[in-house]
Amino acid sequence: MNLVCLVSRQAMPNLLPVLMYQPKNIFLLSTKEEISCAKQLQSLLVKEGFKVYLYDDISAYDDTNLKLRLDYIFNKYSDDIFLNVTGGTKPMAFAAYEYFREKGNRVFYCNTEQKQIMHLLPKRYTEELKTELTIENYLAVYGYKIENEKSSTTDYNYDNLFELIEKNNHLKEFISFTLLVRKALSEESNKTINSKSKIFSYQKTTAKFILIYNSTKPSLKFKFDTKDFLFGDWLEYYVYWKYKLIKDSEIKLGVSIISENYIRNEIDVIFLKDYKLTLVSCKSGEAKNSALYELETLRQITSGTFGKGIAVMTNKPMENIINRAKELSITLISDLATIK
Repeated sequence: MNLVCLVSRQAMPNLLPVLMYQPKNIFLLSTKEEISCAKQLQSLLVKEGFKVYLYDDISAYDDTNLKLRLDYIFNKYSDDIFLNVTGGTKPMAFAAYEYFREKGNRVFYCNTEQKQIMHLLPKRYTEELKTELTIENYLAVYGYKIENEKSSTTDYNYDNLFELIEKNNHLKEFISFTLLVRKALSEESNKTINSKSKIFSYQKTTAKFILIYNSTKPSLKFKFDTKDFLFGDWLEYYVYWKYKLIKDSEIKLGVSIISENYIRNEIDVIFLKDYKLTLVSCKSGEAKNSALYELETLRQITSGTFGKGIAVMTNKPMENIINRAKELSITLISDLATIK
């Protein structure tokens, strides 16, 4: 198979069929306005071992040079040429579709929403979209790479802690307790702190920060070298712990990404499911509108139209936060027990 792709800013409909069909040659047809997207796609595909040809002189609204490029491709390569008509402008798509119809060659559309390849020519039928995609490749096609990420394994067994908290319905008390501890840590206080029902206790020694869970006999002690976990990192680990149970998904914790222009961003939790990337922002303190704007901007530049943003908060959000999240199509979660 030789595959012609019309490039647009939404890279997934171009990338996924390539990974699925493994074509011998790939021809990326791009306008100059979308050349950055085309080069990012080309770079990833070449890295994955594909032979890629990029033509970036296609007009968005004049089909003359598009047809000339297609003539060149058809004259040089075999008749086994397919068209992925998903991207490009509508005039590009119409012109390319008509060209392939006249040639009697195959045309398909990639429906990422329903995970289907919709074959349009020479006959209509649908095929399940099925391939392997990683978070690393998803980000790469939008011009980002992973610089660092937190290890999901630690010296302390937070899985056991979270399991006990949920099993015994102690989550609300734990959240209130962490807010008290956070205040003490901000003030560098070394005093012992107990939760309302004394289910949880916090102690500071010379070298350790200690969390005590008093509902077991004997009590369980979790010792930390830094205050990060108790100060707020616990929420990232909790969210990671909840989402890592999602079947057939890839998940990463505390990801630092960097763009081709060396712009760095951080994502608390990120997971990939059904070819869709979800970015999760965790706020254990006061929530602000700026955090939602930051999440939405990051979603747009790293995952395109099909990405999703989730904001997890321990405090009940104010009405202005709720309205802003709706406006930005961000999912708000303030009841941690509902995460699934």
